[in-house]
Amino acid sequence: MRLVHRISLAFLATVLLVVMLTAASGNVSIERAFSRYLREFERERVSAAAPRLEAVWAADGDFGRLVDDPRLFGRLLSHDEPLEPRRPRHRPAPPNRPPPHSLHARATLYDALRVAVVGSGDGRDELVPPLRSGDAVVGHLGVRAVEPFAGALDATYLATVREHLTLIALLASAVGVAMAQLIARHLLGPIDALSSAARRLASGDYEARVGLAGTDELARLGRDFDALAQTLSDDARARRQWVADTSHELRTPLTVLRGELEALLDGVRPLDRAALESLSTEVARLQRLAEDLGELARSDRGELSLSLASLSPLEVPGEVVAHFRPRFAASSLTLDVTPTEGPWRVKADRVRLGQVFTNLLENSLRYTDAGGRLEVSTRGDGGRLVMRFDDTAPGLPPEALPRLFERFFRAEPSRSRARGGAGLGLAISQRLTEAHGGTLRALPSPIGGLPVELTLPLAEEGA
Repeated sequence: MRLVHRISLAFLATVLLVVMLTAASGNVSIERAFSRYLREFERERVSAAAPRLEAVWAADGDFGRLVDDPRLFGRLLSHDEPLEPRRPRHRPAPPNRPPPHSLHARATLYDALRVAVVGSGDGRDELVPPLRSGDAVVGHLGVRAVEPFAGALDATYLATVREHLTLIALLASAVGVAMAQLIARHLLGPIDALSSAARRLASGDYEARVGLAGTDELARLGRDFDALAQTLSDDARARRQWVADTSHELRTPLTVLRGELEALLDGVRPLDRAALESLSTEVARLQRLAEDLGELARSDRGELSLSLASLSPLEVPGEVVAHFRPRFAASSLTLDVTPTEGPWRVKADRVRLGQVFTNLLENSLRYTDAGGRLEVSTRGDGGRLVMRFDDTAPGLPPEALPRLFERFFRAEPSRSRARGGAGLGLAISQRLTEAHGGTLRALPSPIGGLPVELTLPLAEEGA
């Protein structure tokens, strides 16, 4: 069964249940209200008849006239009429048989001792204030409660009310079904769109979008779905680019190796030390690329292993700088390290942190023009340590800075493949820095090159 039909049936069942309960409670309420109305109405009629009955006692000194003529008792109950003098009767009055549900049939006149005088009181009568003659109580008047809807007119009224309630129930049910259809279609339209887009996405169509407008929950779900689809599309595009870039990076050293080997096999080039060193260089390049790719793969899987220890953050860069000074001098580059002192401690992996510094210095050594320099400075900033690596020309255009830490990214031609490297060092450095809880970002340069800012959280005292 389709969801629209389920919603319609559920809505219809709810409406019918509400209507049935409303009709039942309405029927009970009508009967009770009508009964209260009849009782109050009859109390007023009986109370209004009390002075006329008291007038009979005042005129005769008893209620004998009403005993002899019960129909007079009924007339006095129903309406006011002139009270004639009592005359002796020589024969009994015709039997009085009022309608069973009339006031006359249900009213009883009692004497002062509450003995029935006129009528057939059965103890269920509701008494009105006593009848008096002066200050003395001379009698009581009671009336038995009327049964609601016992008469033909009452039954007709009740049947009419029930017909109206039935008609209301049918109309409410029809409106409920129509509203259920509208609501179901309103709700299922976006759901069908989401379902269709999800099937397209599952089949590999990452351009599938829902495009729901509005502010309700379904619209927000649609926007979340579109964001997910966009993320999957970006990831798929990044994977394709990753495979293409990796293939390209592998192709270059393999092509060189193949050319070198073919030249050696054909005798074009002699098998000497220079040839072996060239082959070893390309093999080392392949090995570095494989290691870098493995490092990034472990980072993507969250499997970077860190052996954290409390250490001075200046020890590691000092060791790395000492190692790089001869290479900088050989490339006619100046390496300036601003002396800094401070009681700073960080929780870090010495080897991994050294790898970050090595990649940053290697990047400057590889891409800074001869005669330039690299400035390294350190400062504390609240609870963080900030290290800045700022080299001279060539630099990067501002629009290229956000992409600097992407895998295989190069801003040609100033930082081209001809200068070595696969474009993975900065990407690996950023992952390692983030694993330490720090950040690595590129900034505009005041001296024409590329400033890279590294921040690390300082360890708490005693940690």
